[in-house]
Amino acid sequence: MGYTKAGPMIGLRVRGRLELMLAAKGIGTSWNEFPAGPDLLEAMGAGALDFGMTGNTPPIFATANGLPIRYVGYEPAAPMLVALLVGARSSVTDLASLKGGRVAVTRGSNAHYLLLSLLRRHQLNPGQIDIAYLQPADAGAALANGSIDAWAIWDPLMSSAIAAGHARVLADARGASDNHYFYIARTDFAAEKSLVALILNELRLTGQWINDHPHEAAIVLEANSGLAASVWKVALSHARFGAKAIDAAPIVEQQRIADTFLAAGLLKRPVAVSGAMAPIG
Repeated sequence: MGYTKAGPMIGLRVRGRLELMLAAKGIGTSWNEFPAGPDLLEAMGAGALDFGMTGNTPPIFATANGLPIRYVGYEPAAPMLVALLVGARSSVTDLASLKGGRVAVTRGSNAHYLLLSLLRRHQLNPGQIDIAYLQPADAGAALANGSIDAWAIWDPLMSSAIAAGHARVLADARGASDNHYFYIARTDFAAEKSLVALILNELRLTGQWINDHPHEAAIVLEANSGLAASVWKVALSHARFGAKAIDAAPIVEQQRIADTFLAAGLLKRPVAVSGAMAPIG
């Protein structure tokens, strides 16, 4: 099982119910944390993971690169869980003010798509800014010390930077992206439909627990993530959770994301998103 700092997967691990259910079937469980979705899917492609959660963009790059992965589930739209940040005392007031500036983002992440989408909406192209491809820890430090002008990043790291006094939101994904999070499985594991259904149901229950008990969830997440409960409480307020098995609902935007990266010259080949989906029904 692979995860980043995201509430449902950490909650699933901490609650421990899934391990007990899988153990009853003679299946062991291990958990591995990654800094971002692209890293998680690289590990999955190498055979080190069976199941994980990522933002909307990493599975598109993974599919374009020929990795054996399938979409098996997703979370409700959460456009407030990703944003473009600027320094807390920055003079930047809109996207146009970033022209010629340096903007950090993790390549192939949901924040990368947000950045491209925001630029397009404001009639800018990527060549008009200096994009620095950085991992979250490096990008956060760079924004804090002023060596970049903006940072496209997801929660809870977004809320953490704001709480530390280093950043403020310039724009989130509302109107730019639904920002679904997806549950991804290796192709061979995706064929184990009863196991996938079991995991997704436990994720659904975990999401409902987070929705119903955000204060308790924030405390639990603090103890298992290194981020303060106050940060988690803000981050959790930006979304409602409830895992669903994959269906047709998110396909249109996922295809739009794939086509956007292809047009930007960032994908190796066209991607047909529908071909990478593995419904369990």
